Amino acid sequence: MEETIKRIAAEIDRKKVQSLCKKILKKCSFRSTGDLSNVTELASWLYIYGYLDEAIAVCDLLSPKTIALSPKSTYNLGENRRSWHCVRVWAVHP
Repeated sequence: MEETIKRIAAEIDRKKVQSLCKKILKKCSFRSTGDLSNVTELASWLYIYGYLDEAIAVCDLLSPKTIALSPKSTYNLGENRRSWHCVRVWAVHP
């Protein structure tokens, strides 16, 4: 995960993308609403700016293998899964 976010931060000089990459790199446990919302938002902004391959790479970070939610998680994966699924569909089928 870290390599993908670092690569995006190094390659894309957009204020919102840089801000989200910094937040994710600083703290992202994939166990809280804030953490996963930042990843979802990054994918959305990448799509908006036209970086489709990067948006897909970020969406792939949210695979079930990557996210091991604990029973104490505050994140509603079912609700936000729709958001990143939409980004992935838009990126693959513009």
